[in-house]
Amino acid sequence: MKKLLSALVLCALLLTSCSEVGIEPSLAELPSEYTLEAAKADGCIVYENLDITAGQENWDAFLASVDAKKSCAVRLYFYATLNPDLYTEEHYEELAKDYPKIEVYDLSYHRKKFTVTKIVDGETVKEEFAYLLQSEDEPLLPSVSGYSKRIVYFLSDTPDITWMQAVVSSNPASDKEPYHYQRVYCDYIRAEE
Repeated sequence: MKKLLSALVLCALLLTSCSEVGIEPSLAELPSEYTLEAAKADGCIVYENLDITAGQENWDAFLASVDAKKSCAVRLYFYATLNPDLYTEEHYEELAKDYPKIEVYDLSYHRKKFTVTKIVDGETVKEEFAYLLQSEDEPLLPSVSGYSKRIVYFLSDTPDITWMQAVVSSNPASDKEPYHYQRVYCDYIRAEE
């Protein structure tokens, strides 16, 4: 009996170590009106208009686990609003009905690969990437942009590219094949920080 129990425990441990990590509740189980406040309370890594506003400690823990080659997962919550100063009143009213825009992704690391899971048109979609890359840049006009440095982490299947190279590759006018990439972190460092 002891041998059988030991074998079952060993099998369970092996199955657990081989399975991909996940976050509960699953993306499909999240409420359709998953609010910014709920995402912050749940410990998501939250981005408001592409700048991290909550969950930095969870991002740091994710990076530490990746560095240690340990399986891990985090939930990313992107919340985008419109700036009324950039549009005419009529155009703003036309666009505003589609805002705020909310996207929620799960990012996991397991067995030297990164997986982004998201819900697209009611279906769960997973994309795998080989590399997590960090890129830093400075704005061309800091006084206009409002930040002095931007730190971006993104996933790619191509090592040794910068964030700007990935973005430029998506330009329809580019004659090169676009890189497969996904931004998963962005921090705008303000001059006063």
